[in-house]
Amino acid sequence: ASVVKSWTAQRFRIGSIMYKLAIVGSRRFNDYSLMKEVLIDQVDNIVLIVSGGAIGADTLAQRFAKDNGIDIHIYYPKYNLYGRKAPLERNERIAQRCEKMIAFAYPDSKGTRHVVSVTKGLGKEVVVIELKEADR
Repeated sequence: ASVVKSWTAQRFRIGSIMYKLAIVGSRRFNDYSLMKEVLIDQVDNIVLIVSGGAIGADTLAQRFAKDNGIDIHIYYPKYNLYGRKAPLERNERIAQRCEKMIAFAYPDSKGTRHVVSVTKGLGKEVVVIELKEADR
């Protein structure tokens, strides 16, 4: 509940303009009801969801897109081209494609922190839902 209250204070500034939203986060995040609560009032403004195809938050993003009739573009890591750096390269593609980002992150979510950093570096609006260990 406190997570959603903090989200209320951080709502996107853009108003009613349509946008491409990246939904990213920890592979351990599995609280679909929290994701719905955070995103539900944004549904009418989201023209496309962008995500990374991993388990956890990315899988929940796919479910949210399907449940709400929103198109989704999934960027899978290209291990055959980039080897171990594939997830980092995938994060850069996600950051390029989205216009805004919501990240569901635990303190130790290194991959999530990376994509957040890249997206902010591009000057895009990012909201991080800070999860606590007790939320697992």
